[in-house]
Amino acid sequence: MHLLRGLALLAMQFSFNFKAMHLPGKENVAADALSRDNLSVFFAQMPHVPQAPTTMVQELEQLFLHQQPDRLSTTWKQVFSNFLQQVSLTPQLRPTQ
Repeated sequence: MHLLRGLALLAMQFSFNFKAMHLPGKENVAADALSRDNLSVFFAQMPHVPQAPTTMVQELEQLFLHQQPDRLSTTWKQVFSNFLQQVSLTPQLRPTQ
């Protein structure tokens, strides 16, 4: 819930929309398999997902995994804004439609 609240604040500040909804495990086989560490089922359901681990952008890790992020601070807003610019300019980081 902590990350969802942060995302809602960011959506308001940076003018983007998102939708969050719960899907029971029976309806979301890939997420259920991932949460149970059943990678063979997960990759069978999601063949387009690379099986090799990828690294998280350090700035993003600091923004969201910091114990007490101050999402109202100027520094935090600037780092997040820079990350959004990086994502928009880097094709492999853009979400697929």
